[in-house]
Amino acid sequence: MSSFLHNLFSRNRTKARKPSEFSIQSSQECMSKEELAQAKIRKAHRLRRYERLTRHRKIWAVLNYAKCLDAINNAANFYDLDKALLDYQTAVERFKDSEFLPSKDNITCAFRFCDVQFYRGACEYHLTPEDKLIIANWENNTLDYNGILNTVSERFMEYWDDTLDKYIQNSARKRRVEYLINHLEEVKNRKGLSTIPQIADYLNNLKSYFRDYDI
Repeated sequence: MSSFLHNLFSRNRTKARKPSEFSIQSSQECMSKEELAQAKIRKAHRLRRYERLTRHRKIWAVLNYAKCLDAINNAANFYDLDKALLDYQTAVERFKDSEFLPSKDNITCAFRFCDVQFYRGACEYHLTPEDKLIIANWENNTLDYNGILNTVSERFMEYWDDTLDKYIQNSARKRRVEYLINHLEEVKNRKGLSTIPQIADYLNNLKSYFRDYDI
């Protein structure tokens, strides 16, 4: 997801604060009719502003959730995937807060906003009908960990195969392979990745792959 949506959401992630109740009755004795009318107008204005900000925050929460899913699906390495998973967990937890829990209308507005920004060229990411269905059913959405790990593993191997082939000195290549094996052992315990039940199996397979690398 484009940084455009990230910047938009970052400005709207703070909770809206509901205006405190204003007691008109207790103030009637010391207020004129004009002052009383103005007080009612101000109260109505504060309430409309609160409702508008709350609606916007729910829409931004949907867009942020979409951004997190995109980050997971496009993670180039395990560090990126770890961060994306943590952000995704935060996005799901945010939906449990009533001030961020979106209605169907909020979700539809988020999709419309994203489509408009894409066609204007302000956002490079386009939500497909499948993307929209997944986002709209966020409560029942489960991540395909096997598919995600297969994709990240393939990208990881492709990158490092290409990089290692460029090494001229075998000793330097060997040191880099040792680094990769240690790196894969380290990322296994990262907070986001550790939530994936099968992460150890995938990382162990990658370690075996690089141990057998033709040096």
